[in-house]
Amino acid sequence: MLNSYLGRSLQEQAYILGFLWADGSLWEKGPHHLAKLEIKEADGAYLQPLLEKWNCYLRPAKKETWSKTYLFQTSNLEFYRYLESFDYKFKKSESSILQSLPEDLKSYWWRGYSDGDGGFYTGGNSIRQWTASGPYDTDWSLLRNTLEACGVHNVREIKHISKKGYRSSNIDIRGLESLKKWGEYLYGQQWDNLGLQRKYDKYQECCISYKWGERNGRTCRT
Repeated sequence: MLNSYLGRSLQEQAYILGFLWADGSLWEKGPHHLAKLEIKEADGAYLQPLLEKWNCYLRPAKKETWSKTYLFQTSNLEFYRYLESFDYKFKKSESSILQSLPEDLKSYWWRGYSDGDGGFYTGGNSIRQWTASGPYDTDWSLLRNTLEACGVHNVREIKHISKKGYRSSNIDIRGLESLKKWGEYLYGQQWDNLGLQRKYDKYQECCISYKWGERNGRTCRT
């Protein structure tokens, strides 16, 4: 791993690599190479210290209804080639990057991935879930294997084709015990301030709202 480039600790490096898998991209044109990450302004403010060696700027909203975004980018060829060697350009499988990580850092990679492209959610009809999305042909097998190893079994995959032809794939987890097991794998027993606080708070909200429903005789959808 690029200790001098990605962050101050191995945990931060693994987290950033997971986030980049979810939301980052590699761009190449002739001799020019860029690794990029575009995220919401508030989330970018948190990530900026972790990516302080990147050149970053605040990109104006493309539409009035969109929130402002941070665009982090670097032309560092060594870093670009590092990500490219682990399939960050086409993202067909996360197996190679995860195999390169020690076992005790993999949960931080998945935490970064969850912060970038997933999260815990609460909704109407007592729905409480963790979900992640990806392209229509996403292979969720490695995530499924990780979930199974954590004792999470209430998992389903859904493929979507919108009326406009947009194709996507989702995977979600429901049920209090499954949500707790996955949350404990991602975050441990207590919050360590590495990651997006709002995502961790939503995990806590899921667990609290489930307990409230159980105490008041409500049946939560699973």
